[in-house]
This record gives sequence, C-alpha cells and structure tokens, in this order.
Amino acid sequence: MVLIAGRNMGIIVDFSSKENGQFVCKSGMTPCFSSQTEKKNAPNIMKKKKFVLPHLHHDVMSNIFKRLPADSLLRGVKYQCKQWLAITANPVFIDDHLYSSPNGVITVKYINKTSSVFRFMEFDGLEFNVRELATFRFKLLNVLSSCNGLALVEERVPDGSDKTYCPYVVNPITKQKIQPSWDFCRVGILSNWIELVFVPSAKEYKIVASISDKEKPYELFYIWTLGRDNMWREIDGPQLRFDILGNRVLVEGVLYYDLTYELLAINVSNEKAEVLQIPNELSPGLKSLLKIGGCLSYVNYVNPCKVDIWMLKNCSSINEGEWVLKFSIVPPVGQMRMEILRYVLTALGSVNNGEVIIFRKLNDSSLECGVLCVYDVNTKKWREIENDKDESEFKAVYCNCLVSLK
Repeated sequence: MVLIAGRNMGIIVDFSSKENGQFVCKSGMTPCFSSQTEKKNAPNIMKKKKFVLPHLHHDVMSNIFKRLPADSLLRGVKYQCKQWLAITANPVFIDDHLYSSPNGVITVKYINKTSSVFRFMEFDGLEFNVRELATFRFKLLNVLSSCNGLALVEERVPDGSDKTYCPYVVNPITKQKIQPSWDFCRVGILSNWIELVFVPSAKEYKIVASISDKEKPYELFYIWTLGRDNMWREIDGPQLRFDILGNRVLVEGVLYYDLTYELLAINVSNEKAEVLQIPNELSPGLKSLLKIGGCLSYVNYVNPCKVDIWMLKNCSSINEGEWVLKFSIVPPVGQMRMEILRYVLTALGSVNNGEVIIFRKLNDSSLECGVLCVYDVNTKKWREIENDKDESEFKAVYCNCLVSLK
C-alpha cells in the first residue's frame, strides 16, 4: 500500500485490489480536516468503506514507485497492469530509482545444500532491518563485490579433494544471472580478487581480476565486459608484486586499490592502470579505502584509540585534489580497541550518504568477517552485529534495483 496525500484526507492505495481495471482506495484512516464544515461531514466520509481511484498521471505513479524498494516493485507492482509494467521497465525510471534507493549490506544465508537466499540489511543510524530477496539454486554461495544493484558472487563447487570456484554476476532482485568465462583455473594460477565495476561513460559493467602466476614475478590484471564478448583482456599497467592485499573502492569509473604506501588506479573505461602517490600523513600505519559522499576516502588507523577519516575533495584527478581530514573516530574502550590491532578492523563501506560507516572484523581470511562493527557519525556511537546462523561471512555494500543483465 502507498499513502497519497489528498486535499481532505490521506488516501491509501491498495495495489493488491482492483475493480474494473482500477485500483481500490480503502478508507478507515483519520481524515485531515481544514474547516468545521468538513468535521461535520466526517461521519459520512468515514462510512465509505472504499472508493475507486481513477488512473493517476504517469509522472505521479513514477514518483510514487521511485520511493518503493525494488523487491516490492517486482513482487507487488510491476505486473499489475500494462501501464505499471511500462513505467517500471523504462530504463530512465530504473536509473532514477537506482540513484534514489538507499544503500545497505548484502549477504547470503544458506537454506540447504542446493539453495541460498540473499539478505539485505538497511540501516537507520545504528538500527537496521533485514529483508530477504531472491532465492538461488547455488551451492555455498558467497558475495565478493557489488555495484549498482548487481552482485558478483562465487559458487564453491566441491570437485574431489579440490574446490572449483565459479563466478556469476546476478541481480538479487530479478534473479537474472550471467556466468563469465573463467580462464584462470589452471595449475600455478591464483586469483587474488575479482571486482564488479561500472563504466559511467559507456553505461556498461565490467569485471576486473587480479591474478598471480607463479611463472611471473608480478601480478596480472584482466578485465571482462558483460554482454560484449567472452574474452578476458589484460590491463595495461605497471608490473607489481603485492606482499599485502589491500581493499578496493570504485569512484567515478576508477577502481582504486590500496598498496599500503601507494595507490593503484585502474581506469575501467580505457582499461589502463597507474600507480599514484598518497600524502605522507597517510603512509604510516594501517589503512583501508572508503567511498563517502561520492568521494575517495581513507580510513587511517593511527592507533587503537584513534581512527582518522581523510577525504579527497575538489578534484578531477587524484594528483590535483586536496586531502582533507574530515573527522576522527574514537573506538569504545575495551575489546574493540584491542581488535583493531588483532583483527585489523577494516572498512566495508558507508551508507546513508556517509552518515553510517560499516567496518568488518576479519577472521583468518581477508575476505571473511564474522562481525560487523557499525559507527554512526552523527551520534558517535558504535554497534556490533553478529552473523546469523547459516549466514555467509562474505558481505558487500549494496543498493537493490531493477537493473537488467540482458
């Protein structure tokens, strides 16, 4: 149901009930009176059990639908009538809905040996609610990364004593999926990480992969475009060997990768990479990358009692921008301060326009997190969120949408 404000009362439209092709509005709510005359007529108004709502203008319905979650649009709105199908399938509407939808955290909960369900955590400060999205028939499914409502996932398939990893790009709302070709399952080849990215200029999605080959003294980077061809292309860039794997963040078509003392910037449009210098203030100590308010940011772990948030502002490129210390975070006294050193409390991402920063407490694997540590920038308070039973420890910041993979 959706509340539409009218002159005399709020109207609740029941999208599940239609009469003669038109949608039913149910009364029973408290009307809004602007005069004594209207108050006298209140009993007559309240006696009406329902009335038929005429077709609303296309722009009005589009504005209403943009406020609804993508899973609600798909299940309760999209296929109700031809008009609504046309609105929700329009690429312009899908883009508008995407950029007006809140970010949250997506993960997977195992149902049984053959099925997993996606779960979406939406935050309001330190409070959150969890909604279940689509169920997929995957074994041991993990979320590796997310971009614009699409998720890059990994299916672990037992194959004798070894394990074969099968990556997929999926929409956890519409259940669409694409399996890229994966040419790196060979002896001596190790996949360090793979990342789903978006190219704003071409409006297309790509996958970037970091590969180690024991026969070469440096890392290899490859890129693959969804829907164009089935070929992986090597990225033109410097020859590097990583001792420590940092985290990654996509900002304005550039994938930044933390190299501890430098940044690797991969332009996903021209498919070239370069190494960039970072300020001396950010060089020492532990760090992780973050995107806040559309800007590249650094989380600098100064010591167990202080975490600084730096932001790159007023820039068209990282070398021309200005690094600004936005604010500092003081972890609560006690266990969490020790865990910053013990686990490396690394940043998972930010939601609600940077008002909530989500950290993950790492376990043995650099990708797995058993606990989310959520920080509210406004209240300066923390909250720890434990994993639910049978929930994957792989998580990513995500925005649910109706983006099509076709």
